[in-house]
Amino acid sequence: MNQGTRALRLAAGGVLVVGSSGTAALIAATPAGASTFSVSNTNDSGAGSLRQAVLDANANAGADTITFDPSVTGTITLTSGQIAITDTVTITGPGATALEVSGNDASRIFDIATSGTAVTISGLSFVDGLSPAWNGVWSDWGATGGAIRVTNNAAITLDQISMSDNETTRLGGGIGTRNAASVTITNSSFTSNFAQFGGGGMSFYGGGAVSVDRVTVSGNTAAGGQTVSGEYGYGGGGARFAGPSSVSVTDSTFSSNTLANTGLQMGPGGGIYMGAWGGGPQIVEGVTIESNTSNRHGSGFASFGPVVIANSTITGNVNTSPSGTYGGAVNLSGFWSGAVRAKVLQTTITGNTSNGVNPSGLQMMNRTGRSTDLSVGLYGSVVAGNIGGPDVGFPDNWGSSQNNQFFPATKDFMIDSSNSVIGSVRATTPFTDFSGNQLNVTDPMLAPLANNGGPTKTMAVLPGSPLLDAAGSTVPTFPRNQYDQRGVGFARLSGSALDVGAYEVQQPTLTAVAPPTGSTAGGSTIALTGSNFVAGMTVTVGGAACTDVVVVSSTEATCTVPPGSAGAVDVAIDVLGLAASLPEAFTYVADPNGEVVPTFTG
Repeated sequence: MNQGTRALRLAAGGVLVVGSSGTAALIAATPAGASTFSVSNTNDSGAGSLRQAVLDANANAGADTITFDPSVTGTITLTSGQIAITDTVTITGPGATALEVSGNDASRIFDIATSGTAVTISGLSFVDGLSPAWNGVWSDWGATGGAIRVTNNAAITLDQISMSDNETTRLGGGIGTRNAASVTITNSSFTSNFAQFGGGGMSFYGGGAVSVDRVTVSGNTAAGGQTVSGEYGYGGGGARFAGPSSVSVTDSTFSSNTLANTGLQMGPGGGIYMGAWGGGPQIVEGVTIESNTSNRHGSGFASFGPVVIANSTITGNVNTSPSGTYGGAVNLSGFWSGAVRAKVLQTTITGNTSNGVNPSGLQMMNRTGRSTDLSVGLYGSVVAGNIGGPDVGFPDNWGSSQNNQFFPATKDFMIDSSNSVIGSVRATTPFTDFSGNQLNVTDPMLAPLANNGGPTKTMAVLPGSPLLDAAGSTVPTFPRNQYDQRGVGFARLSGSALDVGAYEVQQPTLTAVAPPTGSTAGGSTIALTGSNFVAGMTVTVGGAACTDVVVVSSTEATCTVPPGSAGAVDVAIDVLGLAASLPEAFTYVADPNGEVVPTFTG
């Protein structure tokens, strides 16, 4: 402040600045800033407890932070009900394996219902949460979310958290939202949760964008059916997405979830259910959906609106309907008015089972009385090797007397395909073969689901597979189309043409051979080092084939050297049509008694 200026601090906290000319200005004081509150014990309440830290953060204006003393590990058991978060806060835990918060099988853990609140939680495990009982009225959303509920335009971000053994009497065994501003979940797991209606692990209804990345949703259960007649069931044994402004599910795994459908009105989707009830674009990319079960449509995945499934693997899902009325590991439906376009791009759908005549792989439906045209684009994908009904088509045996009926003849629908490998197609399905398709393929020749690199399991292409180099050279358009399902480091186009499905055989490299010398008699074992080795690769030394090739890992293999003439020779490998070599990497030398093994030509 210069010499001609005087300042008076006011009782209200402002500053009155008076200039030398007598003019004055009132400058408001900065409000109390964000604070950090520490949790120092595992008590339910009182000083140092998590509950008290949240109460303090709620009372303090600003975006506060809650941390945990390093001594706080084990379990915080809530004995006096859920904790309401009413102001923006970041809760940073010591790690999901170090500290869990338990609802004690008596209450939900966190309730976030204040508009404009933004909550970030990391490094915690949420167990044994239980939502309040549903009152039987559709508009009652108080029962949603077994461990965490988010509603009323609040936002939540979860990172490196675990949710297990939580339960809701309505939607979202782990987390349930209703009109949340946004939801972001990363690097987390949802296991063994239960929802009475839908979304065994997680449920999102309406609101802003939902993003799920690098998340495992496994072993969750949804009863799946309404207990009141008149509405379609909720669905989603693992996860349920119904009407957010956009949905993005990437690099995640949905496995061993169950949709039981025990109510009056049943829902679809054993692993994932997406319903476009007023929502925006939906994309599933780099995702593995495996070993889920449902007694309704879509044992692995079901969508009632526009969706893109890209670079994903859907396998081992089972429809348990004893009558065979339902089917499809993937079920794509036109449900509401307006045209619906679904795309299945560079995706693998194989090894799924349907107990009946309905499609076991990809099934399409329209709903009776709805003005919807459904079209499905199948590009660079494999839908073959499924068990039960045909691999692709629409339901066979839906009569008009059934409630909430689907019937394909109600409105136009079709499937168009190019550069795909397809098993059987129901003869009456409107199918357009654009170009490059292989039809009636019974065995796509894929290895079992395994860790082949990247964040999710994939199915490697085997030697002789019809998928090899069969998808043309133009990559379909989707956000991360430069990679296969495994992501960075695994090019989508490797070689002159794309492989069909989620897995692309990669250009191999050969960087070392050890030992670099051996007898002209052959018979010695060499170890090869490089990258992108797979079962079925071949090795030559000096142009002659190695025997007993064993792929130890993607970077190491061994083989038995053939006989050869003295001197340095090239070592070359071939990985399902993609070659690499190392010049003069192996030297044949005379055997110990000085003789040279003769070679013959002609």
